[in-house]
Amino acid sequence: MTRLLVVPRTLGMATDPAALVPFTFRGDSLEVVRLADGDVGLPLRRLCEVLGLDYDGQAQRLARLTSAGVRWSTTCAVQGVGADGRTREMTTLPRRSIPMWAATVDASRVAIEA
Repeated sequence: MTRLLVVPRTLGMATDPAALVPFTFRGDSLEVVRLADGDVGLPLRRLCEVLGLDYDGQAQRLARLTSAGVRWSTTCAVQGVGADGRTREMTTLPRRSIPMWAATVDASRVAIEA
């Protein structure tokens, strides 16, 4: 079982572990994470995989927008302990940010099968 700790990049360290809740989106398995503020988010890497987008490019783009003061582009760092005992950090996009993020993605970058 994976234990997660949510760390909002702009709000500081959270102390309560979060749980991943799996769901299916267009035949692909995704996971929702409960964030420290009570909202939910999606791990950006998995969201990019499903859409065929480059994760590193999207993470950099969101970081640039956040630095420029674009409020919807704020991400959260989620630290999880996997079954192998290793801690990993996931960049998570809060639920309310997903529509704006999706609206700014260049459609030509989305995989045809997505």
